[in-house]
Parts: sequence; C-alpha cells; structure tokens
Amino acid sequence: MKIGVEAIRELRQITGAGLGDCKEALETCSGDMEKAKVYLREKGLSKAYKKSHRDTADGLVAVRVEGNKGAILKLGSETDFVARNEKFRSLAAKLVGSLLKYGAEDLSNFSESFYDGGSGVSVADEVVNAAAVLGEHVVLSGIGFLELGGSGVVGSYIHGAVDEGIGRAGALVALEANTTKTEALLEFARQLAMHIVAAKPESISVETLSSDIIERERAIVAKQVEALGKPESVVSKIVDGRMQKFFEDMVLLEQAFIMDGSTKIRDLLHKKGQDLGCEVRIVAYRLFSGAVYRGPSVVFPHRVVALPHQLELSGGAEAVLSYVQGNFRMVPIGVGRGFERFSRVLSSRLQRSSVRHEVMSITAACDTYNVLLHESEHVCAILLLPL
Repeated sequence: MKIGVEAIRELRQITGAGLGDCKEALETCSGDMEKAKVYLREKGLSKAYKKSHRDTADGLVAVRVEGNKGAILKLGSETDFVARNEKFRSLAAKLVGSLLKYGAEDLSNFSESFYDGGSGVSVADEVVNAAAVLGEHVVLSGIGFLELGGSGVVGSYIHGAVDEGIGRAGALVALEANTTKTEALLEFARQLAMHIVAAKPESISVETLSSDIIERERAIVAKQVEALGKPESVVSKIVDGRMQKFFEDMVLLEQAFIMDGSTKIRDLLHKKGQDLGCEVRIVAYRLFSGAVYRGPSVVFPHRVVALPHQLELSGGAEAVLSYVQGNFRMVPIGVGRGFERFSRVLSSRLQRSSVRHEVMSITAACDTYNVLLHESEHVCAILLLPL
C-alpha cells in the first residue's frame, strides 16, 4: 500500500528512526502506526519506550499546596504567546485554587463544578470565556489532587516558573513519615518533586507499573536478543539485564537521583528515614508538563542555531554570517514580509561569501526537515545541514 508523507513524518518524530526505516515499517505493517512502532523497536531502529509525560502542547502548569493537600493542573493553549499572557496566568492560578477546594481528580465533574473566581459560572464556561478574550483555543487538559490522611507532607516543584506556583512543568509528591522534622521532610519532598519533573517516571514501583507495558517491552527485548544469535543459556540473563535498565528509566524507586546521578530513589528514602528517625514512604505523585517551546529545534542529525530575537532586518546579515561554523549548508528560516526582505539581502551576501545556502519558509522547513518554529516577522533560526 502507498504510505503518505504525513504518516512517515509522524512515525519519525515519535521514534527518531530514519525516514526510509519509517517508510519500510509502515509498509510492512500495512500503515498501522502502533505496529510500525513495535516493528522499529524490534529492529533496534527506534528510541526506547516513549514516556507518556512528554510535552505535547503549549500552556502552563499550576500547583498549590495547603497543609496536607495539593492540587496541580495543566492549562493548554495553542501558542506560548498566550501562555505568557497575564490573563492566562491568572486563570491558571484561580483554577488550581478552585481545584484545591474541590478536592478530586475527575476532570469532567470538576469542569462542571462552580468556578471559584467570582464570575458565577462553571469551570468549563470560564475556560471558554477566557478563550474568547485571548483569541485562541484554551483547554483544561489535566488535573491532579493529593491528600494525606496521616503523618507526612505534600511537596511540590515548578520548573520554568513564570509566576508563583505557575510554570512550564510541575509535580506534586506525597510523603508518609511520622516525624516532627517537618521542614526537613518538606525540603526532601521538594527535591523529589524536582526529580520527578526531570526524570518523568511512569510509576512508583515495578509492581505498580502497567503489566501491559512490561509485557510489551519484554517481548520486544526478547526479539532483539534473539537476533543476536546468543546461546539459550545466556539469552534470559541478557533479557533480564535489559529489562532492569528499562525499569531504571521508567520506575521512580529504581531511578538514580538527579542531584547526584548515582543513588537510587529507594536508597535515598532509606537514608532520609535514618536521618529523620522514621520510615519515609512515597504515597503518590502527580506530574504535568505544560509547554514545549516551538522555537529553534530540530530532529537529529540537523543543527539549528538560534538568532537574537531583536535581530535587525536591515543590518543583521553580517550577524547571521557569524553564526556559520564548520562544513555546513546554511538555511535561514522565517516567515512574513520582514523575513522576505531580509532573506533577499542575506542571499546576496551569502553568494558573495561562497556560503552554500537555501532560504526557506517555516512551512517548507517543517515539511522538509521536521523543524518546529514560531511564526514571526523576523528570522527565527539558521538551520545548518551537513554537506
């Protein structure tokens, strides 16, 4: 069957495999995207299991903790321009306050609940009203709530903060511990929340990790090992070893603490328990990532060099040339009339300097090289392609 370019590009973006490999996988699997992912994994041509907490949209994450309760939510937008808007940030702050009072994790029911912001409407209606004001689609895409019934603390961390309790990613973690050293436990909870944001675990323990995920990964690893042609006596050991590495990436207790890169979280909990004189246990956590900046970024092996945001269109050609290093072909990427004027000036300079180049629009760059960039009236980036 004929495979469309869009499907090939989507599979490549998900797996990181080459275009030819993605096309082969889709053709072999009759266009089935999920089967094609597994096919590439079995061939050792794609990235490892993609975690579900990867950033998927622009927006912000808001958290709030009061006593033994904590709330977290993700408010999505179409662009980061709206996400930086004061009204958008204010909405996120008020929504997470409402969620803390609501005290549950049912998104549908919470959306229909009363909005605690003075407008006298439901949460869903307030989000719709905000979208009308901001001129862009706004969606409450996820909520989380944690509450401890016994001794312990709820800690939080916000990454890329743009306001108090609001940022690009965030996490809540509930720790159970019978101690009077609350401040020390709170700081430890904050460090664990920071680790969770960075490491993006899928579950607390191996036992709580989805059996479907484990079985699927073990089947893929078994096929990979089978292709090595090793004796049966060592195959199971190799599979077990690779599965352990998989757990060390996916499971919180098996992960290495980001602040030292070596101590497992389970060992860290034991050590902290010794310091506090009690057992410390992770009861639950919640994690949201709010935004992927659609600025200069590109899929390997290409390289993007970002340009200053305030680059002057009339006199910036020499500044652009200064970014060219090594044996690369240079592709300025941008959009709009300003970029068109600038690209004409830049092209003449590049021709005189014998630099190989090709000026492209954002749309063409996205289609050809899988580049994600903001539309603007200035040069967004320089894409450097190996010759």
